[in-house]
Amino acid sequence: MTEEKKLFFSILLPTWNRPDLLRETIKSVLKQTYKNFEVIIVDDGDKKRANKVVSEFNDQRITYIQHDKNYGSPVAKNTALKVAKGEWVAFLDDDDEWFSEYLEKKKEIIDKYGDKISYVFCGVEFYNTKTKEIYQRKAKLFGLANYYEHIITFQIKPITSTLMVKKDVLDRVGGFDNNTPANQEMDLLYRMGGKEWGYSMEDILVRMKGAHGERMGTDMDRRIRGKMYFINKHKKILEKRPRALAEQYYALAECYRFKEDYKNSRRYYFKTFKNCKITGKKARNSFLKFLFLFFPKLFTKVIKTKKPE
Repeated sequence: MTEEKKLFFSILLPTWNRPDLLRETIKSVLKQTYKNFEVIIVDDGDKKRANKVVSEFNDQRITYIQHDKNYGSPVAKNTALKVAKGEWVAFLDDDDEWFSEYLEKKKEIIDKYGDKISYVFCGVEFYNTKTKEIYQRKAKLFGLANYYEHIITFQIKPITSTLMVKKDVLDRVGGFDNNTPANQEMDLLYRMGGKEWGYSMEDILVRMKGAHGERMGTDMDRRIRGKMYFINKHKKILEKRPRALAEQYYALAECYRFKEDYKNSRRYYFKTFKNCKITGKKARNSFLKFLFLFFPKLFTKVIKTKKPE
C-alpha cells in the first residue's frame, strides 16, 4: 500500500438505542472535506438497533458491528479499536456532529508536528435543542505542549468527540478500561502518562446537542460509579495533587445533589473543602453548599439545581 493510499483515520462510533440521532452523526462524518478515513460503528444497543439507519449509507468506508447485548461504551470502543486500521483514531459519540473541516484541520496539525504529538483535541459548540441556545467551550491553553499535568489536575478536560489519539499509543496502553462506567477518555489520558505531547486547537469543530433525552454519559448513577471507580483507580496520582482530588470530590457532590441524595452530597462537599484544602471560589461554594444542604428545601429555593457537567 502506497503512502498516499494508506488509511489515516479510524473513527470509532459506538451507538446505543438512538438510531435517529446516529443518522445525523454519520452524515457529518461523510461530509468531511478530508476523505481518507474509515468509520467503525459498534451497535451496543439493547432496544433499538441501528442496522436500518446504517444501511441507508452506501459507503465502503463504513463498518458496522452489532453486539449481542449492551456491554457499555468502553467495550464498544475496544471492539472498534480491534479492527481499526488507521494511523490515528478519532472518537465520536452517536449524538454529536463534526463540522465538515474537522478531519482536515486535525490532519494539518498532525502533518506539521509529526511524531512530536500523540493526541489532538479542539473546542466544542453546545446546542440546546429545546431553547436553541448555543455556547462554546475551549481549553484555556492552546498549541503544542505536554498537557499531562493540566489534564490530571482537570485544568483541561478534552471531550470525547473532540479527541483523537495515535493508534500505536492506544495499543501500548491497552485501549480503554472495560470496567470504567464513565470518564473513559480521562482514564485513557491518565494511563498514557507524562511522556506524550499533545496539541490543543482553538478551533470549534464539534457540535454537541442536548435536551433531547439520554446521552450515553449523562445517566447520573453511572456517572457516580464512574467517578468513584476513577478516584479509587488513580488515587495515588490524585493524592499527590490535592486540587485534582478536590475536583473529583466536588463533581461527586454535585452528582449526588442532583439525585437529591443530600447526605452523600454533604459528605463530598465537606471532603472537597476540608480534606483537599483548596482555596478560592470552589472552596467557598463547597462550604456554603455543605451548610445549606442541612436544609435542602431552603437550598433548592436559593440555588437552582442543574445537571452537573
